[in-house]
Amino acid sequence: MELASEVGRYFALTIQRFLLEEKAKKEFDEVVAIFESIEEPIYVTDIETYEVLYANKYLRDLLGRDPVGGKCYREFQGLDAPCSFCTNEILLRQGVCRWDYYNPVLKRHYALTDRLIKWPDGRSVRFELAIDITERKELERRLEEKIIELEKYSANLERMVEEKTKALLEKERLAAIGETALMVGHDLRNPLQTVVYSTYLLRDNLKKGAPVEKRIRRIERAVKYMNKIVSDLQNLVRPMKAEPMRTRLAGVIDETLSMVEVPGNIKVVKDVESGAGLKPRPRSKWTPGSSPGRW
Repeated sequence: MELASEVGRYFALTIQRFLLEEKAKKEFDEVVAIFESIEEPIYVTDIETYEVLYANKYLRDLLGRDPVGGKCYREFQGLDAPCSFCTNEILLRQGVCRWDYYNPVLKRHYALTDRLIKWPDGRSVRFELAIDITERKELERRLEEKIIELEKYSANLERMVEEKTKALLEKERLAAIGETALMVGHDLRNPLQTVVYSTYLLRDNLKKGAPVEKRIRRIERAVKYMNKIVSDLQNLVRPMKAEPMRTRLAGVIDETLSMVEVPGNIKVVKDVESGAGLKPRPRSKWTPGSSPGRW
């Protein structure tokens, strides 16, 4: 009786285990069917032996072969030894690992999620889901390039603004100088006219060859030069067009020396080639000794 009872219990347990195994197999097949429909690489490897236990259809099609039975480092990385970046040790410690990786065999960027799970036979295995982020990485690369271009453009724009600002400030400075020149020129012309009249009257009342006549002529030359300075200042605010002209160097030297009172202990030697064939520069409208008038 006891024997029959034990045999019955054994058969009951056997049937129960069979039913549980059938249920587990059915659930496993359902999960595999889901994995087969996902269009991202999914595979399972043995933690200890690195053997590929499962690869979904998308990964098989991507590789052009079935990697099951091979070593993961050889099938997926083309290496002859476990990868230096293998996450098995991390999975044994914390059960999950997420990371980005560029696969040189597939030439794609992936966001990887690795998990430590139990295989139907009880083994601890690594389950990996790889999401293709190649397009995102390409967009990030392009965005970085655009940011660099934008930074360069911004720096160039700042430089241009700085140059334009300097140019504007320079224009404002020249405009202020021009206004000042007009004002100064107007204010100086009146006293210069007075000096001209005064020297003219003095020379007209002097006897020819009087000692002071030489001084008067020097004053007249100085006034003429001052008038030129005033004219040059006023020309700052007028459009100017440079026109080259021929002149005698000797004349330029003579004019310069006429404005300088050379001390008696200094000897000035002028050594200029004569007969250069250059026409003298046009003289100013007013010359010392002539009747004064408006310039």
